[in-house]
Amino acid sequence: MLKLYRRIGWPLKVIGELRMHWGEECNLCQMQVLEFAGSILARAIRSSVYRELVCQAYRVA
Repeated sequence: MLKLYRRIGWPLKVIGELRMHWGEECNLCQMQVLEFAGSILARAIRSSVYRELVCQAYRVA
């Protein structure tokens, strides 16, 4: 999943070794809230489809 999250622009930083979680190997990661918000904004600026998804999610919340 780490590869997918990075591909969609999440600014994840690996901070630990692989470990088992719910039956699969997972990386312990962290990310800063402002960096995450910035990555969402940057992608929404580049993609009208992504921008609409973000707007819809905001309206639901």
